[in-house]
This record gives sequence, structure tokens and C-alpha cells, in this order.
Amino acid sequence: MYTKSIGVIAATVMCLAANAANAQIDDLIEEADGSDVSEEQDYETIPVEPVKAREKPETLDESGSQRLEEIVVTAQKREQYIYDVPMSITALSGDALEKMGMDNLRDIAAATPSFSVMESGPGIQHLQIRGISSAHGQATVGYQLDNVSLSTFSLAQPDAATFDLASVEILRGPQGTLYGEGSMGGTVKLITQKPRIGEWEFVAKSDGFITDGADPGLEANAAVNVPLWDSAALRIVGGVADLGGYIDQVELGQDNYNEAQKKNARARFQWEPGERWTIGLTGLTQSIEAGSVNAADENYQRFDGNEIGIWDDGNIASVDINWTPDWADVLLTASRFSRENTVIFDARDSITAELTTGAIPIVGAIESIDELLQGFAEEIIRGSPGGYDVASESESAELRLNSIGGSALNWTVGAYARRFDQSLNLNAKINLAADVQLPIVGGPPGLPSIPLIDVTTDSKSTAKSLFGQLEYDWTSWLNTAAGVRYYKEDLQADSSGRAVTFDAASSDSLSYSAVTKRFALSMRAPDNVFEFLDRAMLYATYAEGFRSGGANIQASPEIPPTYDPDHLKSFEVGGKFEMWGGVLVAEMAVYLNQWTDVQVVVVPEGGTGNFTAISNQGDVEGRGIDWNLIYKPAPRISLYLAGGLIDTSFVTDADSKKKGDPVDFVSPFTGSAGFSIGFNWPSGYLGAFRLDYSYSDVARYQRDGSYDYYSDPVNMLNGRLSVELEAVQFALYGRNLLDNEGALDANQPERQSRARPPSYGIEAKITF
Repeated sequence: MYTKSIGVIAATVMCLAANAANAQIDDLIEEADGSDVSEEQDYETIPVEPVKAREKPETLDESGSQRLEEIVVTAQKREQYIYDVPMSITALSGDALEKMGMDNLRDIAAATPSFSVMESGPGIQHLQIRGISSAHGQATVGYQLDNVSLSTFSLAQPDAATFDLASVEILRGPQGTLYGEGSMGGTVKLITQKPRIGEWEFVAKSDGFITDGADPGLEANAAVNVPLWDSAALRIVGGVADLGGYIDQVELGQDNYNEAQKKNARARFQWEPGERWTIGLTGLTQSIEAGSVNAADENYQRFDGNEIGIWDDGNIASVDINWTPDWADVLLTASRFSRENTVIFDARDSITAELTTGAIPIVGAIESIDELLQGFAEEIIRGSPGGYDVASESESAELRLNSIGGSALNWTVGAYARRFDQSLNLNAKINLAADVQLPIVGGPPGLPSIPLIDVTTDSKSTAKSLFGQLEYDWTSWLNTAAGVRYYKEDLQADSSGRAVTFDAASSDSLSYSAVTKRFALSMRAPDNVFEFLDRAMLYATYAEGFRSGGANIQASPEIPPTYDPDHLKSFEVGGKFEMWGGVLVAEMAVYLNQWTDVQVVVVPEGGTGNFTAISNQGDVEGRGIDWNLIYKPAPRISLYLAGGLIDTSFVTDADSKKKGDPVDFVSPFTGSAGFSIGFNWPSGYLGAFRLDYSYSDVARYQRDGSYDYYSDPVNMLNGRLSVELEAVQFALYGRNLLDNEGALDANQPERQSRARPPSYGIEAKITF
């Protein structure tokens, strides 16, 4: 196939470039003897805000890495250097994301220790950190765009655009004290570029690719920074993408059916009316449409009997006001996030299983239909359109005060309020073959379809919380921190509709509160305490997190209307080290998680696993270690090695879990490694070549206690070759170069997510 030929050519070009670059390695290593890369060789600048009382770092090497003392994070809701934060963090600047070819959250996770993203399709993402994973229920990982929470329910986190980001931060471990509900495993923060006052800027990026045996794809993004007057600016960002499909819909005779179109736009107005004031207004809209999820059998084929699809629309509006008097940094934020996510699928396999076991009583003719369906249900059912539609709206506000710094005591206090409304509809019907005559009471012979379920659950919740954290430097090397958060939520859930013969009308309410705590002890070694050790920090933390409760779809009278929160306690010991003048940077942490009253999936009495509910059952314990090593033998050469090992399982019995069962969707080992080298092309232009490899071990999903689904081991290799011509940059890349065809998630064998086959593309970016 022609794409394979192009792939071979692309790989050959990459190899030739690598060989050319390799010829320069000896010279580069010689340059490393105490000398730095000249300003002319600096690859790009870092778009992060400066930390008060320290200078802003200015350079980023081709690897996208920096020294520990240069990386600025906001993990504790104030700007700090990552070396000073007693927490396991991965932070990447927007420039680093581009140099590594990362344009989605899944790519970021592949290079991040103990963080994974299972993507069933556009807008259907499942985030997990350190094995805190759940098949259903509320999210276990906090997910934010600036100060706006994007979290909805566990298996369908939104697919946020990553173009024109200032940075990404992945915080490992419970963040319940500062970030509240849902941040049990950790928190993912996407931080956008802010308008630059007094500067004009235009950035455009286009990306075209071809895929082996599939349709090509095209993506285009642009950002413009416009100064409005001396103290105000506007930044507008937009993008479109047409991602060619690679999964065939056999029964409908349609190839490459999972093609996806994405559109997004973001604008931010920023005004600084005085040196102590900053006011920002942000608006965002995003739309995604796809032919199907990225799930198929090992031949990249689906056998749905009806049209399917995904539609995902989201909108954000937010305002933030920042005031910095002499005594504090005061921030007031308010936001509104609305989202509608619709998925239509063929539920034929599930419904056939229910019918042939007699689990579904069809209107008034149970015995005769059961007898008729036994043994040949597949022959009479011609598709069964099913799906869900989730419409949610969240309004939140937070007032936060941070100490200015410059003393031994630092503090953060705040108050938070949120209103969250969600309407979840689940529906399915049976389409019958034209020649089938069924004795349906109340309907004519040959009824073309039978309504099966159409249930809507509306939930409304209000939440309030107070939080605070104190940090104290007892000496130049010893620091302690303590934080607490009080959270209270009231939930009202109302269901309506019918599930076969069951009237799903119900109403229930619950109230709950939580107090989460965090304690940290950190010790910093004096700089250059050993000849090889530039700096080191050791820390020990105890942290808590929790996840809100919610409402079940009333598809059966045995399903409980609501479920309660679950809670996590975590103990962690870690360290951050920089050696030999930044040649080696190492971060490592070991941890113990204790997860109680876990929200698990249960099967109502008489069901077969296709109609499920969420219930609080069982406790989980997990032990793990994660690490991140960066080795830079020369200023323009970098290697990294990152990974995580975890053993997490139930320590008590539950309806659908037994003692010793692993947590759903958790890979016991994930790892990544990469190599990057910067060089000069014969023309003198800057170039870079990199390879990135990631691995994820087998994960398991156990739905009703009687059968298991397994993922395959996932090996992914990506390559990238770039050149910078003044304001223009070009990159040639290849993805999934090992042609990984295995199942990415643990699901039914014929409906497991598959990676895009090997693809090869060219990327162009212009900045002025």
C-alpha cells in the first residue's frame, strides 16, 4: 500500500538525519565541559509567569527539559519552583509539548509516570493516576483548564484542545485539600497562554498526516495576540481538525467509519488597570463529532446493525480578578461550564444476551417471547439503537488569598461554592427483522421495534467548602506544611421514564460532608553538599481525597437511586535530585493508598451484567513506586526514563469484587523512554531528532464477578525530525511505528479500543 511506502521513506529520512546528528555527538560532548549552549543555539523561550523575587528562566533545550530550579508550577495554588514543592509532579511547558510532538492528553500521559488515559473515542476519556481507577461513577482525577473544573463522570472526561498552552501539570497523589472533590488519584491542570500586553503576535500551525489503510487527516490551529491599549490585550485561539477514520463498519458497508471532526475557539481579554490589579475574561467553545468510538475487533472492524456516532459540545465562560496588596495575593474566580455528550451505539449483543436468558420481560407476553427467542434471538434482531445523552452545567466561584512570601511563614486560605446540574438519559429499543411476527400485547403483528428502555435521571447538587494550608520554614533546610478542607454537598436526584415494564419514577436526596487533611515534611540538602550533588530534597506526606456521590439510572427496581462518596488516604515518601551540574535529574516516590467505600459496579438481581448500578462496596489497598530520570550528557542531548509500578487490589469482598481482585483498568506497570538530540543542518539551521517509546502492561476489567476482560500489552514508538528556519518550523513525524494492533483497554473482545495504525505526517508552524 502506498502509505507503507511513504512510511518506509519517512523512516529512512529519520534514520539518515539521526546518523547525521550522531556525527556531531562527539563535538557536542566536548562542548559540555563547563560550557553552555550559546544564545544563538537556544531553541525557544519558556512561556511561564515569573515567580516573585526570582528571575524568569529564559531557555529550553531541544528535549523540552529544564533544570529543577527553573521549572515554575502552581500545584499549591501559588507560584513555586518545582524543587520547592513536596509533591510528585510532572510539569511540561507548551514549548516542550510541541518539541515532543504531544497534541493530546493521551500523548502526555504516555510520557508521565503513573498516569494513563484510556480513550474510547473523542470526548470519551478515562483518566487515572496511581491506580485510582473506576469503571463508572464520578471522576477519580481532578481535571482543570486554568481555574475551571472540566470533570464530569469517570469514563467520559472531555477532550480539551492543547494548542497554545503555557504549561501542563500532573499532580500525583490526593489533592483533596486544595482542589476538593474528585482529586483522589491526583489532578491534571491545563494552563493556557495569557494575553501579552503591548505585544503583537501571530502563531499558526498546520498538520497533515496519512495512515496505513485509512483516510488521511488534517489539523490547523492559530493564535493571535492583540494589544488593545496600554494596559489591555486580547488573545484569540482557534482550531479545526478532520481526523481520518481507520475502523470499518462491515454490516453498513462503510469504511473508515470513525472519522472525527473537531472545532474549538478560545478568547481571553486581560486588563491591568493598575500595577496591583489584573482582570481577565475568558470564553471557550468546542465541538466534536465522530462516526463511532475507536473500538473494534482485531481486524479493525465493527458489525453494528444501525448508525452510531458521538457528539460532544462544551462551552466555558469565566472571569478572574487578581489584586495584590502588600499583605497578600487575592484572587476571585467565577466560571460556568456546560457540556452535552451524546453517544449512539448498537446494543444488539447486550440485548440478545438479556433476552435469551429471560432477564428482560417484554410487554405482556413474557413466556411466548422467551420461548420464541431462545436459541435464535440474533436472527430476529436487526440492530438495536441504544445510547446515552448527558447534559451538564456547572457554575462555581472561589475566593483565594495567598501570602506574598519573603518570610518563613506562607499561607493559603479560600472559600469555594459550586452548583452542578446534570441530566442523564439512557435509551434503547429492539429493531426486528421485517418478516418476524411477535404476539405483542397492545401492538399489531410484525411490530418493527420494541421500546426497551428510556429513562432520564436529573440530579442537582450544591456544594460549599472552606480550605487552608500553612507552610513554615523552620530552618533553611527544614519545612513543614499542614492543610485542611471542609466540604459539604446536597444532592437531589429524580428519575422518570420506563425500563420495559418497570416505571422508573423515583426521587431521592442525600447530604454529606467531608474533612480532608494534608501534612508534609520536607528537607532540603545544602547546595553542593557533595561534589556530585547540586541539590536534593526529601519529603514525606500524608494526604486525603474523596469523590462525590451521585445518582444511578433507574433501569431496574433493584437499582439503588443514589450512591455515597468514597475516600482515600495516602502515605508518600519521595525525593528530587539534581547532579553534576544538571547532567542528571532524578525524581522518585513510593506510596501506600487506602481507598474505602469504593464506588463499584454491581449487577441487579436477575440481570446478566448489561444493566448495572453503582454501589459503595469494598476497600482497596495499593502500593507503588514511580520515577522520572533525565540524563543530559551534553547541552543538546537528552535521554529520559519514566515509569510506575503498582500493586492495587481489593482487601475486602464485595458483590462484584472478591478479596485480591485487581482494580479495573489498572496496568501494574507503565513506562516510557525517550532520546532527543539537537543539531545544526548543513545550512546552519537548527534541527532536532527524537524518539519516544511507551509501554503499558495488561489491565483487567471485571464487570459482574463472573467474567473478565483483558487489554493487550501496548508498545508505542513515535519519531520526530524538525528544522527551524527563522520564524518558520517544519517537522516530519511518525506515530505508532511498531504497528501496535492490540487492545488498548479491557473490554469485550470485539469492542476494544484500537490505536490508529502507523501514520506519517508533516507539521508546519509560523510565528511572528
